[in-house]
Amino acid sequence: MKNTFQKRLVAAVLIMLVYLLSGYSVYADAIGDNTPTTGDDNISDWNNDWNTYSGKCGDSMEWVLDNSNSSLTISGSGEMWSRTSHGNDLWSVSEIKSISFTGNIQSVGAGAFSGCKKLASVALPKTVKKIGENAFEGCTALAKVELANTVEKIGGNSFAGCSSLIDVNFTGSRQDWLFLTDGVQTGLNSSVNMHYASTVSVTSQPVNVKVSADVLAHFSVEAEGKGELSYQWYFKKKGAQGWSTWNKHTTATTAAISNDSWDGMQVYCRIEDSENYVSSDLCEITLLKGVSIVIHPSDVTVNTGDETSFTVKAQGSGLKYQWYYKKAGASTWSLWKAHTSATTEARANDTWDGMQVYCKVSDSSGSFANSESATIKLNGILKITAHPSDVTVNSGEEVSFTVKAQGKGLKYQWYFRKAGVSTWSIWKAHTLATTEARANDTWDGMQVYCKVSDSSGAFADSQSATVKLNGMPKITAQPSDVDVKVGGLAGFSVSAQGSNLKYQWYFMKRGAKCWSIWKSHTTAATAARANDTWDGMQVYCVITDGFGRTVSSNPATIKISQ
Repeated sequence: MKNTFQKRLVAAVLIMLVYLLSGYSVYADAIGDNTPTTGDDNISDWNNDWNTYSGKCGDSMEWVLDNSNSSLTISGSGEMWSRTSHGNDLWSVSEIKSISFTGNIQSVGAGAFSGCKKLASVALPKTVKKIGENAFEGCTALAKVELANTVEKIGGNSFAGCSSLIDVNFTGSRQDWLFLTDGVQTGLNSSVNMHYASTVSVTSQPVNVKVSADVLAHFSVEAEGKGELSYQWYFKKKGAQGWSTWNKHTTATTAAISNDSWDGMQVYCRIEDSENYVSSDLCEITLLKGVSIVIHPSDVTVNTGDETSFTVKAQGSGLKYQWYYKKAGASTWSLWKAHTSATTEARANDTWDGMQVYCKVSDSSGSFANSESATIKLNGILKITAHPSDVTVNSGEEVSFTVKAQGKGLKYQWYFRKAGVSTWSIWKAHTLATTEARANDTWDGMQVYCKVSDSSGAFADSQSATVKLNGMPKITAQPSDVDVKVGGLAGFSVSAQGSNLKYQWYFMKRGAKCWSIWKSHTTAATAARANDTWDGMQVYCVITDGFGRTVSSNPATIKISQ
């Protein structure tokens, strides 16, 4: 007891001498601001019980070091100060074995825990947005680190010299970690095991795409998570410095028309559930070389005896052109002799009504591409020859309506009427024979028609076309619990409504924490022989329709009878 008292007395005297000799303590401000501040408020103080001492480590942040177990507790809110390079330390790094955080700690100061050689593990709270430079440098006993993917910035050499570091648990995807550490030397060596875990996970990554210019390119990702998932795609063109939000691309499967600027462009998808988010892997677009049709020939309406022209525009090297035609009622195409230029002309005759033409464009390497066909209509009495058709689409998809008519100086005006509305409205800016628009959730049951007029003022109305929106797949019968003996056949089935349905069953044994794919169980009804590990096992089915939309059944439980 006497020796203990003497040790405490000596320690108190030493601390008082340091305090008297130094006069003040020096601290640096929050990360990014190295302006030192001085004042007695920042000086560490021994508590009355002689086992702890404490101080401030941020404008609204305090720390307490318990000497009885070498544990450091940091509480408060805001950003942590950086460790000063001279004067008194915030805390004695040689004593710290564990660190805990309470409150709204938003950053770890630069060099804050550098040299804590007894620190074995650290778990940073979700509130931390920034980790300063050299924050854990030289923590030679540090073996495990837990980080949330809410971290937005990590400083250089944050974990340099952490020679015992084995595991880093990161609540995000591998791609999220690559984004976070892009261009940063963290100090982590190649022997560190990175573990990526989140409530939402990517089960199927987007793949690289090779596509010609002006062609529809498709991108897809599959994921699992808690609650309803949301999707947002991002892109970065070749040579760009940062990522851009791909507006309106907010579904698991998306598509867009490629163009010449897409070569080397990268895209990825960020998926968010009710608790967390992850980023998919990157995929890259490669534009195929060769002939690419940029502008296709257009339909024409002419009078007999008038000159008419057709034009195709293409990209490639050493291009050559050859036009072909097929008259109305013919089943095969014929070579249009002497028509071998990008723009070709001819005089219409009475046999041309309904004739089609297209151009074959070839390059110096022998590659070729065929244009779309163009149709010729001869003027006459105004008459609608083809009415718009009903369509079934998904909300958000592009849809088109077409009316065909014959006459002179034709003009078009489309009208629409949504479900439940009794009057028709002008569809502004929709004044072509073929008109396009992107469907939305209000379109189900909407009708459209076109009023066609000629140069004399005569008009004719087309028949109306109706829009139907596709619905989500729907489960009509859930799988049931089963009671089976070991070796017996356990069967499960699910019934669903939808188009082009696909099935995948999953299982989770008693005591397991996550679901596993039940390989080869990909039908609505499935069965397998039970074994003694099945008691309490659960199964469920994920149904996917032809549009990539999914719905999950309720789980069914297996009971093994004796």
